Amino acid sequence: MDQANVIELINRGKLDSAESIINETIKMNRSNPDAWFLKGLVSISRRNYEGAIESLMQSKSLGRNDDDVKRSLGYSYFSLFKLDESIPNFSDIRKKGVDDFFMLGVAYLMLNDPISSKEYIRSAYNMDDERTKELMKLFYVSFIHPSDLVSDKEKKALVEKINALAWPKKGRE
Repeated sequence: MDQANVIELINRGKLDSAESIINETIKMNRSNPDAWFLKGLVSISRRNYEGAIESLMQSKSLGRNDDDVKRSLGYSYFSLFKLDESIPNFSDIRKKGVDDFFMLGVAYLMLNDPISSKEYIRSAYNMDDERTKELMKLFYVSFIHPSDLVSDKEKKALVEKINALAWPKKGRE
């Protein structure tokens, strides 16, 4: 199995083709951690987060415990609102990126821990302020905008705050 080729198929949305290659590989060798990892990525692409977790945990049990596995597990648990299981996976990532810090910030926010949330979102912002604003807008569109719990006036104010966000960069505070 050519892992790069399978990832390319997944990225292009050719999930059936990718899955066929992965399943054939697993059929020949059930102890292939990379095949199980890729099976998890296909499940994530299909929004089958339970299936993704199962495949990713199998990959992990076979010895693959790199940042990609942790990130994918964190995302899958987060997508199921299993935040207490999502946080340790994102926290264990050795080389965190903007998205990882942001996901931690949102998870803590949803667990009503605004101090931790602010710390992680600020870390994301210090890394890449434009990407963090983009992620905030995506979070708004996905969770806040469709909610009936937030008034239109509050939604408008929140969008204005996101657009105007300008924390001082680390070292210039």
